[in-house]
Amino acid sequence: MNVSKHCLNIVNASVELYRRVTSTFLATSTKFHYMFSCTDLSNLFRGICQCTPKQYAHPLKLVRLWLHECYRVFCDRLTSDIDVELFDDVLTV
Repeated sequence: MNVSKHCLNIVNASVELYRRVTSTFLATSTKFHYMFSCTDLSNLFRGICQCTPKQYAHPLKLVRLWLHECYRVFCDRLTSDIDVELFDDVLTV
């Protein structure tokens, strides 16, 4: 199955997720590592691009890969369960 028609949706969703994450998770004195930049967005796409086409031949596999990369890049940096739940809400809206 051809997944290339879904690429624009993945890019748009990634940019929107980045916008929401940067506006939701602001750095504080105790959470100073909540500094997100365009490098994080680049890391998300790098993770997707490192897979072979066989690994995301079906659109559902591409979405699962994208979700995995979102959690790897953004959610792994979060320190509290509340923030992880908030990230889940941001991701699913």
